[in-house]
Amino acid sequence: MISCPLIELNLTSPSIGTPLHVACIQGNIKVVQKLILSGVDISLRDHNQKLAKECTENHKIVFLLEKYEKLMVKQRERVAISMSMVTVNM
Repeated sequence: MISCPLIELNLTSPSIGTPLHVACIQGNIKVVQKLILSGVDISLRDHNQKLAKECTENHKIVFLLEKYEKLMVKQRERVAISMSMVTVNM
């Protein structure tokens, strides 16, 4: 994992986007994986309003990002259900 408090993984450059955008543009799946494991926000858009997965031609990277995106949706749904159960039981 990338764990350096001095690096902002979600920092967006006006010209190239986030570190995730750069890794996707370069087709570097290992860096994409490390960024995901470090908690990078995959929903951020670059200066052209593109998601990182829209900046690569590497199908493995697109698959990885879409799989992670689905996992995050499921996790948010579980949290929402848990929160509603807590509210009902109060």
